[in-house]
Amino acid sequence: MRETTLQGINYLETTDTSAVAKKIGTLFKLPKTIDQLGERIARKLNEANYTISGFEQINIIFNSNKTPGLMTIMQDNTDTSAKSIEIGLSVDSINKLSEKELEMMISNFTFQALELISKTNKANLRILSSVNEYIQKFGDNSEIFIKKKESDRYLVELSYKVSPHGGNSLLLIKVFDKELNKSYRGDVLEIIAVEDVKYLINELSIFNEEIIIKPKQSNTAHLAKLYKMPIIVDITKLEEIKA
Repeated sequence: MRETTLQGINYLETTDTSAVAKKIGTLFKLPKTIDQLGERIARKLNEANYTISGFEQINIIFNSNKTPGLMTIMQDNTDTSAKSIEIGLSVDSINKLSEKELEMMISNFTFQALELISKTNKANLRILSSVNEYIQKFGDNSEIFIKKKESDRYLVELSYKVSPHGGNSLLLIKVFDKELNKSYRGDVLEIIAVEDVKYLINELSIFNEEIIIKPKQSNTAHLAKLYKMPIIVDITKLEEIKA
């Protein structure tokens, strides 16, 4: 089967394995940031070259009538684009947890589910361990690398954060000035929809003390309504990173 990157992690809920699972939020009152957590994990895994075959998305289904913590890969042939993992979860137990504890619990379950799917792939298991450690450390401040460009004087790196502190996603820039041996960074742009990232950044160029970020030609009509393009960054206005 063709290998591909993970396109999404979806969180669902049910009271019955045989019933159609619905988007989480009625049975289990979880933080609104749960969807962004799944997005963050999936995109960080893509950066680390985590690949899957036979499906593109993962459905994590929490079942209130299943033994808490019990995890099962579902045999569902109706949706070939997704792999579903059902996990037992007690409604009463999560009501005692803070939002931070709930996010940590969902993150742990997510990586356990991914490990179950990848149990025969040692390379993927190593990636999962590394990304899990990174996400645990940085949380919603986790950065996902996009692109870099180097000139005689500057090394430029673009990355983004998925919905830090529950807000819009952020496009970030880091610049190393080889002549002055100094590093700079800054928030470039608020990204309204995280999917816009793949269209906003195509060509990256450095001209004197300006960095010019041009979008892909596709979808430009949509982007032009939301963003000023091309994106121009003045290096002299970035914040110096102190050693």
